[in-house]
Amino acid sequence: MRKIFSVREPHGIKRENAYLRLGFPLPKGEFFRKEDVNISTNSTSNTFIFDLTPILYWPDGSMKWVHGDFCFDISKGSTLDFFLENVSEGAPPGSQEGVGCEVKVQKDVLQVENGIMEFTFKKGLNCLIEELGIFACLTSRKGIAQQIKWDEVSPIFRGRLRVDIESKGTAFIDKKRLLVRMVTTILYNSPQIHLMAEVHNPQAALHPGGMWDLGDPGSIFFEDFSIHIEKGVAKEAFWMDSPERTPVPHDPSSSTLVIYQDSSGGKNWDSPNHVDKDGALTVSFKGYRVWSQKKGGQIETLEEGLRASPAVALRLENGPFIEVAIQDFWENFPKAISIQKSGIRMGLFPGEAKGPFELQGGEKKRHFFMLAIQTEEPFTHTRDYLLPLEWALDPEWVRLTGAISYFLPESEDKNDTYLNYVKNVIQGQDSFFKKREIIDEFGWRNFGDIYGDHEAVNHKGDYPFVSHYNNQYDFIYGAIVHFLRSSDWRWWRLAQDLAHHVADIDIYHTKEDKAAYNHGLFWHTDHYKEAKTATHRCYSRKNETTGGGPSNEHNYTTGLLYHYLLTGDGASRDAVLELAQWVLDMDNGERTLFAPIESGPTGLASQTVEVTYHGPGRGAGNSINALIDAYILTRNRDYLFKAEDLIRRTIHPRDKIEKRRLDDPEYRWSYLVYLQVLSKYLDLKEEWGERDWMYFYARESLLHYAQWMLEREVPYKEVLHKVDIPTETWPAQDIRKACVLNFASKHAPASKKKAFLEKARYFFDRCILDLLSFETAYLARPMVLLMVYGHIQSYFDSLTVSDLPEYEGHFFYFGAPMDFVPQRQRLKHTLGRRIKASAQELKRLIKEKAYRVLKR
Repeated sequence: MRKIFSVREPHGIKRENAYLRLGFPLPKGEFFRKEDVNISTNSTSNTFIFDLTPILYWPDGSMKWVHGDFCFDISKGSTLDFFLENVSEGAPPGSQEGVGCEVKVQKDVLQVENGIMEFTFKKGLNCLIEELGIFACLTSRKGIAQQIKWDEVSPIFRGRLRVDIESKGTAFIDKKRLLVRMVTTILYNSPQIHLMAEVHNPQAALHPGGMWDLGDPGSIFFEDFSIHIEKGVAKEAFWMDSPERTPVPHDPSSSTLVIYQDSSGGKNWDSPNHVDKDGALTVSFKGYRVWSQKKGGQIETLEEGLRASPAVALRLENGPFIEVAIQDFWENFPKAISIQKSGIRMGLFPGEAKGPFELQGGEKKRHFFMLAIQTEEPFTHTRDYLLPLEWALDPEWVRLTGAISYFLPESEDKNDTYLNYVKNVIQGQDSFFKKREIIDEFGWRNFGDIYGDHEAVNHKGDYPFVSHYNNQYDFIYGAIVHFLRSSDWRWWRLAQDLAHHVADIDIYHTKEDKAAYNHGLFWHTDHYKEAKTATHRCYSRKNETTGGGPSNEHNYTTGLLYHYLLTGDGASRDAVLELAQWVLDMDNGERTLFAPIESGPTGLASQTVEVTYHGPGRGAGNSINALIDAYILTRNRDYLFKAEDLIRRTIHPRDKIEKRRLDDPEYRWSYLVYLQVLSKYLDLKEEWGERDWMYFYARESLLHYAQWMLEREVPYKEVLHKVDIPTETWPAQDIRKACVLNFASKHAPASKKKAFLEKARYFFDRCILDLLSFETAYLARPMVLLMVYGHIQSYFDSLTVSDLPEYEGHFFYFGAPMDFVPQRQRLKHTLGRRIKASAQELKRLIKEKAYRVLKR
């Protein structure tokens, strides 16, 4: 029996029938069916049910990752440990047969029975759930309200402890489509219903001149988007502005009660982060207000405060309490929740806010909330929802499974200086939680993103310098790894918030723009320039700069992959596949205007810095990485074939490295990104036992470049005279050199392994020493670099040369390197040939015509 994860109750609340969903890895070769797995706890409670769903498999067919749904009791302030054992070894099954949700589908009607209630969904109606009277209502800028009709209703997950129902509808505003999607999660034997509401503008932005400001013609403007629960007449009601507060009674028959969060309530609540298309502030006052409004319109302010996490409960005549709460209420301001005589309204984009809401072309936003139907005291369930349990996989279990490469628990990491440095991400004055407050990185479009304070170093103004990070270098992945290594919940909170933000806001969710942009990831804010009205889309016309759009050098998917594996969040999975599809599409010459003449690959997926450079660089590296992650998720070999195509295009075991100019850090530093990804490709091929021509081609290429590094590379601090802006980020990038050389030690002949390991350790030590010599060492970008890649050193520190794999020889021939020519350059050559051929043909026809005339 082995411990796999723990759940902690940190809020002093006894939980009964608590529900938790999480994913965890399994070791290779142990569990081939979910029925082989039994999970038990150290609790004496009789309430414990679980249900598992396999997600990924090892090459031998055993399960690699599973998603689990768990129902259990946990006493206040306690920790519950969960253990795993193999049923085939004689362990009694812990899950209970004969329990679970039932789903019935009959034409346009879908019914779910969860053991205590039945829920009916009907296609073509405005009502989401017939028994509860739930409606989604959208109001245009002109004040025209429309209820969303659910054109599609279908189950997207059917488990014993959970059923997810997806409902889709469409609204039209100013002749533009706004897609509305809701996912309703019904839990077995629970009065709780968890819901997600998403609005999506599928139109492309016009982005004139490569500028992506608010006010673009592709945007959709609306006044209000709210969820209404209307099922009878309210008899009594209660509200609270935080889960710690004693419920306050309210008479719904005499007035409407509104809890409204207008801004974050923080010190910089009126930051220029919160502006509309005209640059005017969208916030009106600091924090939140609670008021009641009588039938005649008189308004009485009941309370004011800074940051609300409210809930309301309402009892219908001859019915139970219905209680409601919205996740991250103040963080995703503006928000409103109100009690009316006819029911409850949740203002996800509330009309109480100043001015209309603008959803940019290709932009999405999800909101999460819950409701519970019960006859007990109010707020029993909303407190559970607003004050969630904390969970963590056991670091030793993660290591044992081998499901995450180069993983070592933090407790075994001896690099104290490194650990003390990266812990500043989650604690102290330089923490990313503190950085949020500087520019007030809150509000529905901003929450979750990281403040790019490294861009504000030379800022002189009295107001906050707004800059957004947009997951550069894959902060999500780094935070998840440190969460798994340490079990510190603060890492998870940062990762979760950013994953939600990236999947919604930072990806261009449209298919109506050009292939080079559709489904792409927007860049971080333009260097040393404020975001202004471009928000999270880099280039603003107000900065008088050149424009652009999504491109291959900024594409990060691995954190989203692991977020999905740990949570089952379908949006993160979709984001990985969307970004991989973007790679395929941007390189597809058949999707360009030049296709009738030249339809070969564009080169947009492999170029770095210059359109003519298609060698090792972050452009190709990030593209290959996205394709690998999509392949891991789907096992669709089209992704792997394209990744291998890009590898062959951009590197060769016999490259003349001097011609690559790798000693020019300003333009070639990111060859290190590429070599890190090339190592990931080799790990994947090894896992699946594919030591074929392509494997050895990649291995020999890695070793070729690593040998050059061993002989020629120096710490970046020694060559700062070669770069335009000698910042602290240059020595931070040395962490990549340590990674690449460590990876090379795995694949090198025995005679070279020690040299690679020693040089890797040298760069690791110099990286930290040189970085800490800068006063700016604790800015966001260098901290992200070290947290994402620095932990790998501890894994190799735990090995000796004899622990590394033996070198495997081969007899493959790889030919000579060939330069790739992108589509536009080939087009010039093709047009030149065609023009020359046409001219020759015209000349021939003229001569022939002249000959005939003379012959007459």
